[in-house]
Amino acid sequence: MRIVRDNIAELVLNPDKAKIKDELQNTLGEFNNIEYKEDWENYSKLSKHILAFANSGGGLVIVGVKQDNNGQIIPVGLEKFTDKADVFKGVKKYIPTILEFDVLDLDYPETEYASLKGKKLQIVSISYTPNYLPFISARNGESILENKIYVRKGTQSIEASYEDLQKILNVRINTGSSSSVIISLDEHLKQLRILYEEANKYVLIEPLIPELVGMEALRKKNPKFPKQNYYDFLGEIIEQKKEVIRNILSR
Repeated sequence: MRIVRDNIAELVLNPDKAKIKDELQNTLGEFNNIEYKEDWENYSKLSKHILAFANSGGGLVIVGVKQDNNGQIIPVGLEKFTDKADVFKGVKKYIPTILEFDVLDLDYPETEYASLKGKKLQIVSISYTPNYLPFISARNGESILENKIYVRKGTQSIEASYEDLQKILNVRINTGSSSSVIISLDEHLKQLRILYEEANKYVLIEPLIPELVGMEALRKKNPKFPKQNYYDFLGEIIEQKKEVIRNILSR
């Protein structure tokens, strides 16, 4: 079992014809980071798998193979390759633009593996980029809902549980990406404080009879000064952030 898992991990990192052939010949079935499809699914279903793999370490969807009742993987091949541009166009409306994946065409006109000879396969190879986690669905479709986080569990792509979300967020934190966001936010706040200090709340005016008025009468409120002060602004942003967190935890 360990050897098979290692082979699958190698497939995820560097899929090619030889490795796919060996995997089909020796596989024991589907695992968390590889899935077999006899033919292309509709793009909303495929997008769900892509999102789940992207949130779970990356993976492969191998199209052109099926699994029989005994769990045996059988290469059936595809009549023709689906245009990669069509695949990208079909899924892009369901997934974030920063999610990285590729479509590979594999043709086996000659091979010592008899059941694969003459077959065409296509592979969707999903990258793992933990610094961008989590990847969230962009719209509703068949088997997929907008603003949801999907993960791989066994051989299924399912909606993430609270525990899954905690794991994903911990992975993101460990990449150091969260720290860079905090530093950026801190810098923004510093700049905002400087701007508030530079934008005078009051402006000087010329009194009609200077000797009859006190110094307070020599100034008036600056009409261009922000109506919302710095701390009110922070309070508003805090409430917005709390609402985002509530929405994530309620899924």
